[in-house]
Amino acid sequence: MKIKNIVPLVLLILLFAGSAVAGRPKANNQNLRRYSVDLNGDGSRKLIEMEDKTAADSITLVSVKDNKKSEAIDSFSVPGKIRKIEFRELSSGQQQRIVIYFDGKNNASNIAIYQLNNNKFSKIFFASSAYGIEANFDLVARIKIGRASGHNNSPNLIPEWDTWIWASDKFIKE
Repeated sequence: MKIKNIVPLVLLILLFAGSAVAGRPKANNQNLRRYSVDLNGDGSRKLIEMEDKTAADSITLVSVKDNKKSEAIDSFSVPGKIRKIEFRELSSGQQQRIVIYFDGKNNASNIAIYQLNNNKFSKIFFASSAYGIEANFDLVARIKIGRASGHNNSPNLIPEWDTWIWASDKFIKE
């Protein structure tokens, strides 16, 4: 084989070898979203990765990695298709919580809030509603959850709202 034929062959082998490295997400993976966030206010950013694992079950895997070492710290899964994600400080402690809005089974709207403590995720709030969810985290964190209710002995169900507010370390029903 001539040298000018070997060079393209070697380049082709290197190209395939680089794309087959285990644990590295594909660059064009449209099901993968990444965020770099300081979750606990210590100045070090964490890499948050969200990946839709299966289209049929709509399970989304959320994992957090150390930004410098790219080592997985902890992960959790969300049983649905994520519509929106926010990173919010709920109190003056500068700890960012992960707020996830997702569609679950039976077309219900869901909200889940997670925090990272000692490199472990914990769920601090979850609600599901077929009637809607409204959240406002600007001044005082407040979440309104729609629920069915009958009025004036009417057979029609009219949505009412349960309101939850943040009280220093947890949500309480208002």
